[in-house]
Amino acid sequence: MAPVAVCAREELPLPLFELRVACPMLQVRPLGTVNVIVMMRLVWRKGTHLLVEIIPEICRRFPYVHFIIGGDGPNRGALEEMRERDQLQERVELLGAVPHCDVPSVLTRGHILLNTSLTEAFCIAILEAVACGLLVVSTKVGGVPEILPRHMLHFAEPNGDALLKCLSGAISGVRHDKNARPATSTFHRNVSAMYSWRHVARRTARVYSDAVAWSTRTSLSERLHQLCALGAFAGPAAILVTVVQHLFLSLLRPRRPACDVERAPESSVAANVQWFRKEPVPRTEVLAKLCTRNSCKPLLVVGGIH
Repeated sequence: MAPVAVCAREELPLPLFELRVACPMLQVRPLGTVNVIVMMRLVWRKGTHLLVEIIPEICRRFPYVHFIIGGDGPNRGALEEMRERDQLQERVELLGAVPHCDVPSVLTRGHILLNTSLTEAFCIAILEAVACGLLVVSTKVGGVPEILPRHMLHFAEPNGDALLKCLSGAISGVRHDKNARPATSTFHRNVSAMYSWRHVARRTARVYSDAVAWSTRTSLSERLHQLCALGAFAGPAAILVTVVQHLFLSLLRPRRPACDVERAPESSVAANVQWFRKEPVPRTEVLAKLCTRNSCKPLLVVGGIH
């Protein structure tokens, strides 16, 4: 999947960094400050207690850093209490729940995305942030270390000290490294080359197509014979479970015969995915339309297909 900016009026994919180059009015990142963006549900699993721990210290070390926190949840009160206790009302902005269509307008205000999750399978929010040109500081959990190259992500163990050190290094790099911003401007194109909803849809359609094409059914005895290969302990256990399930289904079959179960209509999987092959409109044409338009600036949304 490749998060992209989309001109909602024209429905054309367009990288955010190209939009900012073409239209200076979209240059919303402030000069002289470093904005750290947090976009997540405010629950314990997302590491809100780590935010409460590190935000006051980061604000003390770096007077030019501001936090913009989007999201809502049961732990929002802890963040509000921290902001009041440390008098950080001017440094920490709590947005509450942010509609998905407004996420790009928040991301483009920032320089760094901070992810403090304690568990994470994939984290699409990281892809969206990187596609918008943000550097990411994230806890090293779940599948996060595998989704993007290391130059796009800074990793830390899920504890306050490690996150504080990692985030401090990223802030100093963004603030003082003259080459940091030009490098992040290429992030969108790199992410687009790695992830695509088209590829996800094709792979999903292939799985269903293979399942439909596979019509050979093995008998109960053949399945039990195959389960014997699982080992001296796992094999008999799997056989016992299979036999119990078979007997249970046999008892239910008279109440719901197979002939009463509605069958899915036959269809061609290839015909259903023809629209995936449509070619996107060239970016130069989109930029020309955007720059010559006299109306208001386009709405940007994340999650388009590229």
